[in-house]
Amino acid sequence: MFESGGVAAEDVFAAEDVFAVSADLPPGVGDGVGSVLARLAELPGSPGAMALLAATDPAHLTVAERIDLIRAWERQIAWAASCQLPAVAALEDPGADEGPDPAPEAVCVPDWCREELSAALRLSGAAAQARLELARDLRGRLTETAAALRLGQLTEQKAAIIARAVRQLSDAHAAAVEAAVLPEGPGQTPGELQRALARAVIHADPAGASERAADAVERRRVRHYPLPDGMAGIWAELAAADAQTVLAGLDADAAKIKQALADAGTPIEDIPGLQARRVDALLGWARGALAEPDLPTAHGRRPHVQVTVPIGMLLGLNDHPGELTGYGPIDAATARRIAAEGTWRRLLTDPQSGALRDYGRTVYQPPADLREYILARDPVCSFPGCQRPARQCQLDHIVEWQDGGTTSEGNLQPVCLRHHICKTVGGWTVSRDHDGWITWASPAGNTYTTRPTRIDAELPAAPETPARPETTPASKPRPPPLPDNPPF
Repeated sequence: MFESGGVAAEDVFAAEDVFAVSADLPPGVGDGVGSVLARLAELPGSPGAMALLAATDPAHLTVAERIDLIRAWERQIAWAASCQLPAVAALEDPGADEGPDPAPEAVCVPDWCREELSAALRLSGAAAQARLELARDLRGRLTETAAALRLGQLTEQKAAIIARAVRQLSDAHAAAVEAAVLPEGPGQTPGELQRALARAVIHADPAGASERAADAVERRRVRHYPLPDGMAGIWAELAAADAQTVLAGLDADAAKIKQALADAGTPIEDIPGLQARRVDALLGWARGALAEPDLPTAHGRRPHVQVTVPIGMLLGLNDHPGELTGYGPIDAATARRIAAEGTWRRLLTDPQSGALRDYGRTVYQPPADLREYILARDPVCSFPGCQRPARQCQLDHIVEWQDGGTTSEGNLQPVCLRHHICKTVGGWTVSRDHDGWITWASPAGNTYTTRPTRIDAELPAAPETPARPETTPASKPRPPPLPDNPPF
């Protein structure tokens, strides 16, 4: 059995024994609580330990005891994850009531289990896929990593790091890497564990390093994720040498921006720092690309930035948020600025406006006015949790055309290619009610409903904003730190 820190599975006290010993001790009170928490911080998770920790009030603990409480909860979280992951892996197996040879439509088809999981837990498709892959790995060849997770010696994050690092290796090489990193893994940070894994992988399979590098280049990608306060992040995964090329190019343009500002007489203290100038250089490249005359179109339009705003906010009658396609809600001032700098397209949501939104069965492809209305009404793919922008999706007839469906606002939705196929051949069905609520039903019989985006919905009255106190450099609140890794 895998050991760490001198604690092995067969040598530890049961958490229920600790619970029984402390039964006469009021949770969070008394001289003995510290030793109980210190013991639980070294024990595997269990229902008894969880009950004791849940009844412990941190307000009555010393700082040292609170640290032990946090450590104990960390082990409980790892244990709970180890209990959930086998159920995730079992999604691809026939159900207990289906027999050894169920009908194909009665099981969670492996290709679509990620959809069932993402809809049930409201995860992104990528996050659901990552959890499925981790569950498969721990149930399969990474049994010692699974045992360490169940004992609370590894967190789920560290188990996932190990699983990703060995996924392209043979079973023998994966076992060698697992054995090499597990003894030190519990005491390492995620970054330290990743570096140890990189060394162990190359040591275990040096001949395959170049092939794995070539495979990794094939998976290069750029992702976007939202941040607070109207900000967003762009994350690129590419070959290390290419990443250095990108940074060198950005730094060269950033230096040009600095020189241009200095030549224009900008005071040195008003010139943005290097990081801000890197962003400005990247933005300048993107704007230049969008200005090219011959660009491919999607849904009949060139690539563009779109913000959808209610007419009352645009006229300054209220400060309702706008909707930036691909991001989400933005404040009224930002939305007005983007609208003022761009080209307006009038898409009134008033049904009395006379806009034609029901073409019945006279046409299959939605005409331009109906297409623009649908893409503005539904900014992302309609599948629960999917954030693929609508302009990168296909417009789907909810009731299929061949089944009598009409080309109308109530029967059209944007769906990405994967979820369009999921609906067509994956056994999922979709319905939409008169208020715009869309319900997806899975082959397993579960239903998942998404609410419509209401750009012009009335919001509760905002409370009065008190005057902000003056802040000094010492008292000024710090912005939240950026995540260690992009959250996909």
